[in-house]
Amino acid sequence: MKRLMRICIVLTAIAMVAAPALAEVQNVKVSGDIEVMGIYRDDFDLVDADTVNNDDQQAWYQSIARIQIDADLTDNVSTCVRILNERDWDVDDVADSDMDLDIANITMKEFFYAPLTLIIGRQELRYGNSMVIGNVSQNTANFTDSITANNYSARNAFDAIRGIVELDNVTIDIFTAKIDEAVGTTPTAPVGSGTVSDDNDLYGIDVSTTIGDVPVAGYVVYANDNSDPGAADANEIWTLGVRGAKALTDALDANLEVAVQTGKYTAIKDQSAWALDAGLDYTMEADMNPVLGIAYSYRSGASASAAATDDQEAWVPLYEDQTNGLIADYLFDGINDGVNSNCHIVNVSAVVEPLEDLTVSIDYYQFVLDEKFSEAETAVGSLSGKSLSTDDDLGSEMDIALNYAYTEDVNLGLTAAWFMPGDVFEGSNDDTATEVVGSINVGF
Repeated sequence: MKRLMRICIVLTAIAMVAAPALAEVQNVKVSGDIEVMGIYRDDFDLVDADTVNNDDQQAWYQSIARIQIDADLTDNVSTCVRILNERDWDVDDVADSDMDLDIANITMKEFFYAPLTLIIGRQELRYGNSMVIGNVSQNTANFTDSITANNYSARNAFDAIRGIVELDNVTIDIFTAKIDEAVGTTPTAPVGSGTVSDDNDLYGIDVSTTIGDVPVAGYVVYANDNSDPGAADANEIWTLGVRGAKALTDALDANLEVAVQTGKYTAIKDQSAWALDAGLDYTMEADMNPVLGIAYSYRSGASASAAATDDQEAWVPLYEDQTNGLIADYLFDGINDGVNSNCHIVNVSAVVEPLEDLTVSIDYYQFVLDEKFSEAETAVGSLSGKSLSTDDDLGSEMDIALNYAYTEDVNLGLTAAWFMPGDVFEGSNDDTATEVVGSINVGF
């Protein structure tokens, strides 16, 4: 009997050692949202359907569903996991109907140092007005292209490690993100150059403080893209910028952000570009609570006559997450193609509340190229094969959005947008593009 008891005690001890160590959960929160959108598009190729006897109207539904689990553990440790599905309706294959990982990270506060918070794993990174960092897919496509209107994708998280130091009047935010990791592959290096890296990495530091009553920040972002080893187009781009905001009066707010880019655009071409965002918002004391705004954005462009060895002067959008016109932002998404690069943008806006729980916003955009295209150029962003002129008038856009808070959990939306091509487009390439989006969003 004693021997049997000894055996039981030993087995119990082994079982306790082998058992997984589970963290004590203090609090668990489950949340999420479901959004269904009905989308109508017409003449996104800027060609009148009657001209080519072809109806290019599109209409479809898509849905986005997200579930998020936040868990607070012991000793200032928490976790966040979010899964997501994005799908055009009536698409039920495995690739489009499953749930994909969207966010998965660990947060440790007071990590070896009281002011330090460490966040490890897939997470969202967003600084200022997202002129440089905000969306890993660069606001043009999601990871799987599972929806047709991928510019409305909810995916924007980075695989990153982030350290945040919060001092009395200064916050220092340091991060590194892995954009592309070529695991298990052997880089192809140029002859005689030895082994080279084939990863795409992002590094950055953002320092924010308040001077007087003005919140200001400065940042440095280093993008090291070697994902095409052996080629002459590996990027090593440094982006340095400052931003600030100030309430000029009780009703007038101003904001400004300026950034420059330097480094190597290719092995034989240096990067030399800059960008600016400036805006004013005026809140009127009147019925319907009107807010009027005017904003100006600049993205430098490259001259069509630039030599192969000249500096690359076109702004590289990196991982921006701005929408300067719903249609224009979708059509002109590349380097030097306008809106996100090579463009002057003037935006005049108004927001009113005509009824309780109803918000109406109107945005007008005017787009002017910084550097004109050459006569021989025949492609702008996703508009492959278009005939272009050497004018600088890219076009204008009007966006009107209505948002109604049906309940605290349900929001109904209706948006209409029109892009009017400018003198850059010639002949039959200048038809107005139209988009109408109706949506319902339920959060829980």
